[in-house]
Amino acid sequence: MPGAAVAPSNGPSNGRGPNVARFSTPSGDASAPVRSGDATSSPVTKKGRFDAKRDELQSSPLVAKMNQEAENHWTISPDSTFMVLWSAVGLAALATDLVLQPLDIAFDIGTHVALAEQADLITTAVFSFDILLQFVVHVPSADGTHWIHNQTTLAKRYIRGRFFY
Repeated sequence: MPGAAVAPSNGPSNGRGPNVARFSTPSGDASAPVRSGDATSSPVTKKGRFDAKRDELQSSPLVAKMNQEAENHWTISPDSTFMVLWSAVGLAALATDLVLQPLDIAFDIGTHVALAEQADLITTAVFSFDILLQFVVHVPSADGTHWIHNQTTLAKRYIRGRFFY
């Protein structure tokens, strides 16, 4: 690639020091020496080598997995221990509401019993947190073959689907 600069190599290429090659720059100046590991190699830009190495690394399966894990950092698997425990907390809040709400409506116990009022506040907090939690919990794909991990996609699906029900 004429006119491109090459980064000097560190150290001797064949025990006698680095080879020096000359090439013409875009202005036609052939006087600028360019160091390279091999005098017969064509000059390659530092940027070109960097881009090629980056592209090679980005196509690696390991990097793809690392990118996926970084993308999933703020999402939660429904099979995780946290979600299992959270389901138990949600079930307890639901059972509390199933008992206390009819009693509150029939006998107005919420204003007379402090425990009922506190239970109502706690269940409201649990259900509110659960709404927020649903934005980051993995969901199965439409065909059911894999889990969706992308946070933006999860949020869009939740808003378009179960959020208003």
